[in-house]
Amino acid sequence: CACETSQDKEAAERSQIFVMGWFADPVFFGDYPEEMRKTCGDRLPSFTAEEKANLRGSLDFLGLNHYTTALVSHPLFRASSGNYYTDMGTMDSSDKSWPVGESGWLKDVPWGFRKLLVWIKARYNDPIIYITENGVSGPKEDEVKSDAEGLNDTFRQTFMQGYIAEMYKAIKFDKVKGAGYFY
Repeated sequence: CACETSQDKEAAERSQIFVMGWFADPVFFGDYPEEMRKTCGDRLPSFTAEEKANLRGSLDFLGLNHYTTALVSHPLFRASSGNYYTDMGTMDSSDKSWPVGESGWLKDVPWGFRKLLVWIKARYNDPIIYITENGVSGPKEDEVKSDAEGLNDTFRQTFMQGYIAEMYKAIKFDKVKGAGYFY
């Protein structure tokens, strides 16, 4: 998060809840996040009591796909409600110093990955986590002409080293239950 103000911290938490909680809260807690219910109203489907009971705690582990991180802050103005992004009420940005993959939205931000793992541990009572997908496209990847040139992929090597190191730190120092990592 950009975290300049308490509003920015709230926006960063709200973003995590909208991005992660939308999918994870139902299987951990039996329903969508309260924050989303308040904002989205009847646009979110309702679960019956039986569905909530069946959903709650229905997973053996959390499979997480993770690619990048954003700096999140409170918006300067609030657009009208009615879609996912305006309902979230946040503003995303990135640091210009972050390395960028071929796809402009893919930034190499390994510390954000660790922060997410710690957030998941805290919110969802320390689940077992498998990283089921992670990766990045290298800059100018579409211009690679030979296998030898493609094998000299220092951008992706640096990306992988950073993300694996942050997962290690999350396991070793933050006691996250990381059980597997698939690129």
